[in-house]
Amino acid sequence: MNKTLKPSARITSIWTTLTLCALAVAAVAFTCRVAAACDDEPQEVVVTSPRAVIGVDLPEADEETIQRWTGWMARLEHILPEGGSVQVDAWESDIHLCAGEAACWTLRDAYTGAGPEEVFYAVARALRVPTAGVRWLEGKDYAAWTVQVASTPWWEAAHRLSDQVAPTEAFMGFGGAGRGTVVTREGRDRWTYQVITGIYLKRADAERALEVLRAEGREGYVRRLDSAEERVECPL
Repeated sequence: MNKTLKPSARITSIWTTLTLCALAVAAVAFTCRVAAACDDEPQEVVVTSPRAVIGVDLPEADEETIQRWTGWMARLEHILPEGGSVQVDAWESDIHLCAGEAACWTLRDAYTGAGPEEVFYAVARALRVPTAGVRWLEGKDYAAWTVQVASTPWWEAAHRLSDQVAPTEAFMGFGGAGRGTVVTREGRDRWTYQVITGIYLKRADAERALEVLRAEGREGYVRRLDSAEERVECPL
């Protein structure tokens, strides 16, 4: 049996529907704003260490991913000989390896995009690193230290500042040199956007970077990237 709503009830129902729709639109808009730095299109993010450059489709990374990249890039640096280098271009399967100025070659189809550990093992095989050495490095832990220079509730302000902050002798950078990185943290009632510069293996290295920043007139402090609520967004 169908029931006919009274005019007043019908109006209330319409307003309820409109209100729910407005809230849904606002929620979608907020989500898009939070994720605006990383759209759905693949984009290259360059992850760098002193002697390695890996271009990846990594628009954002959580704390676990940062720790993972820090560790494997450090292991990769450990096995490279003096004067050696590694380069992997984004969306390419080849690894370009140099063991010195006169010893460079290409590891064809050695990279499927699985991450830094895949590059490490491919280079270890090419350089014939002993299995015992590989196992020792696998068990070694690495910390990720950084310098935070700002924290703001405004996404746009954080990314404007990130363009002005460059890593100073950082061990690793997301997005390459010349740009800071924005870390997003979800709080109880709002998001905050924290601008960091550089990722370091040692606290002392981060403290030296902070001294350089202070000499340039900027303030900040050293901390570990160790919050499960943090993720690194792609630089704009």
